[in-house]
Amino acid sequence: MAPNFQTDSAGPDIGPMTGSGTAPDIRKATAGDQPAIVALVRAERLNPNHLDWRNFIVATDEGGAIIGAAQIRPHRDGARELASLVVAPHWRGRGLAGRLVDVRLAEQGDNVCVVTGRQNVRHYARWGFRPISVRDAPTSVWRNCILGQIIGGAHAIVTRRPVNRLVVLSRKSNA
Repeated sequence: MAPNFQTDSAGPDIGPMTGSGTAPDIRKATAGDQPAIVALVRAERLNPNHLDWRNFIVATDEGGAIIGAAQIRPHRDGARELASLVVAPHWRGRGLAGRLVDVRLAEQGDNVCVVTGRQNVRHYARWGFRPISVRDAPTSVWRNCILGQIIGGAHAIVTRRPVNRLVVLSRKSNA
């Protein structure tokens, strides 16, 4: 049976993934997906705020379990943030995160920001994201970056792990 990658009418058919086994389906999230989305995001210690299923797409395995998610988080100031990109550990390294980003950006277009670790800057460049000064980011996005740095930094110190330095990336239209 061929993999079924579902999107809304504006989204592309993204095709099969690399790796062995049946490729996951990618679809818009439903209200019933909310608990699984929250569990995935919290398991990775990502920003647990504003996890509204209506902003998400999810990837599901052949049994229907949610194995990945991504959202475009709309902010009150009009900013849009690619956020909560997460893939279950046993599905990593197969291109699923990239597929989720492809679908989300195909649906949402340009003028999107992302807050990520400095080590990921080159990875996001393939979608046209470029580093910007936190001061140049929309207020809602720089707040997320600063809070993430403070909370994540404190957690890193307590757990004696390296501090993940966050940056803001922006994808702007040429118009």
